[in-house]
Amino acid sequence: MNFRTIVRPTDIYYTRKILERTEMFLPFELTWVEDMIEETLLDPRADSYHYIFAEENGTVVGFAIAGKIDEHHGDRWDLFWIAIDPDAQGKGLGKRLLEEIELVAQHNDATHMYIETGSWNDAANALYKKAGYKFMGKLEDYYVNGGDKHFWGKRFHHAFK
Repeated sequence: MNFRTIVRPTDIYYTRKILERTEMFLPFELTWVEDMIEETLLDPRADSYHYIFAEENGTVVGFAIAGKIDEHHGDRWDLFWIAIDPDAQGKGLGKRLLEEIELVAQHNDATHMYIETGSWNDAANALYKKAGYKFMGKLEDYYVNGGDKHFWGKRFHHAFK
């Protein structure tokens, strides 16, 4: 398994394919990732989004995208996306991607990482809990399917300078 942070034009195809194969996202949500990648490709020096792509035999099988909440809270980051192709799930890749994106955040002076996910996503909720994230609350019946939105947060106890 290889990990990279550089965005390539083909990542638009691979990330969409992964999200479609998970069958957890609505069509309009798929365009959000495409927009993020396109924005980065147009201006590679912008630091709005930071990426980790996991590749196996030259094919992206998982990815994570995180970034600063906003310019006023530069030390607080959101994990916008983490997704693994169903054929690559159950092998610890989610844990590795989360660890890698946390390192990227910490190297960019992040002190906190926040995550939102659906209550029905048992694998993601278990991953965040096991990785030391604190359950911070929920919005009941938030999603179209009737599921709750869960909020997770983690404070990093060390920073890289």
